[in-house]
Amino acid sequence: MSLFRKDENAPPKPSNPPTKLKRWTDTDNNPCKMEADASYQCLHKHNFDRKRCEGTFANYRNCQKFWSKIQRERRHQGISPALPSAEERQEILTRMKSNPETS
Repeated sequence: MSLFRKDENAPPKPSNPPTKLKRWTDTDNNPCKMEADASYQCLHKHNFDRKRCEGTFANYRNCQKFWSKIQRERRHQGISPALPSAEERQEILTRMKSNPETS
């Protein structure tokens, strides 16, 4: 009996185990995916010169701050889940754009 032999009775391994990477590349779990992708694209376009991408980085940081604030408010109000669904996020953004003084 070899130590490296496959056990025929063992359950098959999942092909795509959940990872942190999936959490950040999934639009449902990352409301700032577009901004993150823009930052990566800017870095690639400008040969990783961070100074030339400061605007996209600032946009990404603002997005993260905004959705973190929304999550804190929802947790404080007892709303679950803390991160709104993609549809809810779109509604929130539409409301914020139409009534900016409430932000």
